Amino acid sequence: TPLIIAVIMDDFQMVKALVKAGADVNRTDSTGKTALLISLQESRSDIALYLIKHGSNVNVVDRLGQSALYIIIESMDLKCVKTVKKLLKAGYDLQKDAAWMKEEGLDVDIVKSGNWMSKLARKLASKLHTLKSSQHATQSPNTGLAMPKSRVLTIYQ
Repeated sequence: TPLIIAVIMDDFQMVKALVKAGADVNRTDSTGKTALLISLQESRSDIALYLIKHGSNVNVVDRLGQSALYIIIESMDLKCVKTVKKLLKAGYDLQKDAAWMKEEGLDVDIVKSGNWMSKLARKLASKLHTLKSSQHATQSPNTGLAMPKSRVLTIYQ
């Protein structure tokens, strides 16, 4: 769609113009991705935030079963914390991600807390930073042996 092409080309002004002209923000491409999912995949958080504000379905899952949170985690973009907060405020359902998180080796704790969004944002930023660091240091400096990579994500709800 023209909207998806504008997202891929990182043409924020065109995205705005298309949305204002009535473009369907929830229309999918052949892989089942919406403009929102593609903006997250391409680390275009400004466009993602705009699309969320203008009615994008935050709970959409593509044909491979990839959700918005999955795409954010896989991209490991540290700018995504604000986007995650907006997803959650827009009604994002965390439960649909439990299965892939378990398959990916993520330890998911969903606990009740009064200030869960701020805690989620801090935890996600910390975990993404840890993941990025571990990708660059996969060998032990003392032994030269490969060190296992692990992922842990705690989600406060």
